[in-house]
Amino acid sequence: MPTKTDYMKAVDSKLAGWDGEIEHLDARVDIILLQLEDKYYQLLRTLRAKEKAIRGNLEQLNASEDEWESIKSCVDQASSDMEHTLRIAASELQ
Repeated sequence: MPTKTDYMKAVDSKLAGWDGEIEHLDARVDIILLQLEDKYYQLLRTLRAKEKAIRGNLEQLNASEDEWESIKSCVDQASSDMEHTLRIAASELQ
């Protein structure tokens, strides 16, 4: 039968090992969170870029009477793409 001191040393040794494992998991969580943050901020940057492009096309549409049909098709395509990307983003963030 182990002595009280031997038992305490054995449990303390286990605690030290577990502490190392917890620290490793904590570091892994930090990495995962950074990757997720980067992924979702990239998604937001993509949405903002698409929004900016649509606004630019809309300004072209306002400035050009002759080419409005071709610009309109660009705006329609970009709008459709934006709606699709927004649906994807919303589903990923739920």
